[in-house]
Amino acid sequence: MRLAAFLLCTAVGLWSAPGFAQKWQELKPDEQKTLAPLQAEWNSMSAVRKQKWRNIAEKYPTMPQDQQQKLQARMVGWAKLSPEERRKAREQYNELKALPAEKRSAAPQKWDEYRNLPPEKRDELRRKAVDTKPAPGAKPAPAKP
Repeated sequence: MRLAAFLLCTAVGLWSAPGFAQKWQELKPDEQKTLAPLQAEWNSMSAVRKQKWRNIAEKYPTMPQDQQQKLQARMVGWAKLSPEERRKAREQYNELKALPAEKRSAAPQKWDEYRNLPPEKRDELRRKAVDTKPAPGAKPAPAKP
């Protein structure tokens, strides 16, 4: 009985500790300032995502100015994405992470090449990618001899 009471008290104490703030209003003012682009969606985020963002906010003051600006721009861009766009971005990130190191290291160069294409060419490539992408759950066509 004592053990159960101890564990309950410990769990309640940990959950209510500042490190486990789950609502936007419970964040420290400096965390709110850093994470401001995420405020509208903060209360609907999972606890794991909130903790990841809080860890980033903790490191933010020690980052060089250019990294701080890049982080803020990415948060603003992320906040503008729809839930479906975010899901796709996470999938693409996980696919990229799963690539062998040599292919993964070539990705930034390929991305720069893509961004430097004229808008019409990028649209054409996007259409081709959608047309050639197999439906979810579909089996790939057998290789031709």
